[in-house]
Amino acid sequence: MSIGVDPDGGNGGRGGSIIFVARQSSSTLINFRHSRVIKADEGEKGDKNNRYGRKGEDVYVEVPVGTVVYDFQTHELLADLATEGQQFVAAKGR
Repeated sequence: MSIGVDPDGGNGGRGGSIIFVARQSSSTLINFRHSRVIKADEGEKGDKNNRYGRKGEDVYVEVPVGTVVYDFQTHELLADLATEGQQFVAAKGR
């Protein structure tokens, strides 16, 4: 009886991460008013002959310099993006 498991299949690729990037050219967070969900690509499944799946693409979200990121539930400060180009990984792909 087969259950659809390929014994020589490789591991799947990790999903993409969501990364906030501070930019002087960005002056507002208005784009988040109507679209509050940011989603990165999923990784692909592993293939035959122990081939690993492709990793999902990371999503870079430009935010104004000076943006602060807090944990919604605990109100803990997670990041203060105070300088141009500073990055914060908001959700790490796995």
